[in-house]
Amino acid sequence: MPHKPVSSSRGDVLLLQMGKVSSTSIAQALEQEGFNAMQAHIASTARLGDKLDTMASPTITDDVAARVYDDFLRELEVTYMLVRRRLDQVGKYPKMLVISPMRDPLTWFWSHFAELFDHYRSQMRRFHTIRDDGTPFNVERVFLEVQALMFRVLDEVDAPLHRADSMPVIRRVAEQYDKSDVICAALNRFLLPLRWYDEDFRPATGVDVYQTPFDRERGFGRIDHGGLSILLLKYEQLQELVPVMANFTGVPGLTLGRANTAERKNLPFDIRQMQARGREMMSDTLVERIHASPYARHFGYGRSGADIDG
Repeated sequence: MPHKPVSSSRGDVLLLQMGKVSSTSIAQALEQEGFNAMQAHIASTARLGDKLDTMASPTITDDVAARVYDDFLRELEVTYMLVRRRLDQVGKYPKMLVISPMRDPLTWFWSHFAELFDHYRSQMRRFHTIRDDGTPFNVERVFLEVQALMFRVLDEVDAPLHRADSMPVIRRVAEQYDKSDVICAALNRFLLPLRWYDEDFRPATGVDVYQTPFDRERGFGRIDHGGLSILLLKYEQLQELVPVMANFTGVPGLTLGRANTAERKNLPFDIRQMQARGREMMSDTLVERIHASPYARHFGYGRSGADIDG
């Protein structure tokens, strides 16, 4: 599907990110300044195939499948645009601006849970039904049980947590505790930040971010690669980094609001308290393994005390 120019005075900006990093707020700010701001979690042909498999999964709800379908259509267009720019050797296309925020790996999962609560609630019900322990379903209690098993499984797995090829090992251990596949699916989500820049960003852009400089203290890094100009940002420092985004996009008066925040979700429990309880279940060894990952080391997530706010 060839990309058709849109009526934007400043051109395209791609928010290529793992989700739950305030990309909607950034997109809205850029659109107000005349950009065509596109958001995508994946943008490579192999990963689009994975998304087709997700749509066909019997374990997801109709609402989630419809959302995945909408994402697929948008990400198909973004994939096309990135591929054409990567193949452009003569400057046929204007350089594309790419902004990619990242987030503390020990807060991301609970914000994702809040965002997709209806999906997770159905997963918790499935876990409860298959276990059949005779108790009434309570999503808060079941989620606590699921987290306890998630972290027990990771403590029993020696494989590197940041590698996609570790997931089959994790699955085998998870199946010893859970036949519903809920534990394995939740762990796949929990570990996503550790994998995302290798699994999704690199195939989409051709850039290995771990081989490029990143200012951990100031919370950003810039990369020029072929037809792409890339800005990496730490979610936790976004408000401080508005001047950096303004310089990157050429918009001196850029302002950043807030949108789609997790605390506004209608949940039956406090997601911050749930995160704190989940964090207490994690062994010190597990936290150290997460902090030793290339993702945490490169972006400066050696400690985690951040709260959920988006």
